[in-house]
Amino acid sequence: MIDGPSTPPPVARATMLDELGLRCSLDGPALRGEAIVPSGACIPGTDVVRTSVVATWADVMTGLLTLATIAPRGPATLDLEVHLVEPLH
Repeated sequence: MIDGPSTPPPVARATMLDELGLRCSLDGPALRGEAIVPSGACIPGTDVVRTSVVATWADVMTGLLTLATIAPRGPATLDLEVHLVEPLH
């Protein structure tokens, strides 16, 4: 006897942050971030991380920390600059 249509099990989907190697977690009032840099996040032929990847990590980290402070309202990035003193290897 069939009770009705079965629901397929949820499929784990990779997010953009997974593709950029970023993992974030709240540790009390602090936000901790860690990244394993995938080869696609580097300038081709080098071990230098693309500035756009660093900017995305910074945007996500500051957005999550802000969200933890002002929830349930959501933050929006209006202006973001990344100043690198030296290339990130």
